[in-house]
Amino acid sequence: MRNWKRLAALLLAMAMLLCLCACGEDKPAGGNEGGGTGDADRDAKILAEPKEISFIVPGYDGTDEESPYYKAISELETKYGKKVTVMQAVGDQTWNQKVAAQVAAKDPIDVFYVSISEYLNMYQKGYMKAVDEYIDLTQPWHQLSVMDDYVKFDGKYYAGHVTATAYVIYYNRDLLINNGYGADEPMDLYNAGEWTWEKFVEICRECTDETAGIVGIENMFDEVFQASNMCRAVDFVDGKYKLNIRSAEMRKTLEMVQDIFYTNKICGVGYVTGQNKFLKGKSVFHGAYAYEEATFAGLKQSGVVSLDFGVAPFPVGPNNPDKKNFGHSTGFAMASGTDAPYTAGMLIDLIGKYQHEKESEAKELLQEGSKELYETLAKDLYIPSYTDGVLEQGFGAFYLLYYIRQGDDINKVIGEYETIYQKMIDDANDLL
Repeated sequence: MRNWKRLAALLLAMAMLLCLCACGEDKPAGGNEGGGTGDADRDAKILAEPKEISFIVPGYDGTDEESPYYKAISELETKYGKKVTVMQAVGDQTWNQKVAAQVAAKDPIDVFYVSISEYLNMYQKGYMKAVDEYIDLTQPWHQLSVMDDYVKFDGKYYAGHVTATAYVIYYNRDLLINNGYGADEPMDLYNAGEWTWEKFVEICRECTDETAGIVGIENMFDEVFQASNMCRAVDFVDGKYKLNIRSAEMRKTLEMVQDIFYTNKICGVGYVTGQNKFLKGKSVFHGAYAYEEATFAGLKQSGVVSLDFGVAPFPVGPNNPDKKNFGHSTGFAMASGTDAPYTAGMLIDLIGKYQHEKESEAKELLQEGSKELYETLAKDLYIPSYTDGVLEQGFGAFYLLYYIRQGDDINKVIGEYETIYQKMIDDANDLL
């Protein structure tokens, strides 16, 4: 029992620290690894700004001395004599609601974490300031190709240290062998161009064993089913948002989710608990982000688990002819009303510096071929929440997926959310 308590704690801690792990890396020329450009003019502008800035990232309270955030803040304070106040959301408030509230109060949070579901929404509402002038874009932690895809508006970047991470499927080699499959059947099927939902479900059904408590898959994020079938709740067509929950590809996705989670159940419903079950050998597959491999490898090295696992891309649905991959992206923005943009920019650079170091260490734990696989997958991502993020209170299709996987009628759930979502889309279009 003690080991599994330790496992849960390790999983949560490592996931938080590695959640911005990049699986592809741009190679810009030049730059100074010290976290700044070495430009005396930049240093002078930082020193001329107010002595205190504010910072918020979900789950961080400023006390973890091993965190890249702590190290970045410490260097900023030591080198420039600045004080960084770590902000936190309170009560039921979320971090992004806290950012919005501070902007409304004309006391903006200078540097804040931002993820792909907020990029468009926060830009359109004017919360984010262009960062080009204030960060060192030559540094490797500013992945320009990813920034071009997600945070470049009107020719300028509105966040820095923006990374992209692919979502993959981990598999238990022993359970596959015990059920008559090859140890690396998923990867073999992928290499043959045959790693589809149909093959995936077939293996899950064959390997599910209710008596032994073994399920086909434990999955961290339901949105992968949308992405692997190339559908999202909101499309962006001809410069306008458009609701997409009645499309044929969304229908196929919702039917798939309901079948494997409810009608012919082969899926567990845990998130972190589901990951624990996979590590205990109680599921054949586990859907999670690529950074989890380093977490699993670390747990194996420490002797907490002894699982023999492999990794493959997530299987593709029938409406995904381009075989695009699900993933996630995060970065750091500065508030449009900040009175210390050069200081804020330096903090973003320093966070990038220390997270880049940590990510480089984590990559040393990866199995042979994993790094190259993740870099390849990260170049061709399909992330529904980029546009679905305009549905602020609905998290895209999250509630659709949540209720439908519990067996609720598909038509009824779509009807309930259609009016709510359409109003949110109309509001978003008004901001364009």
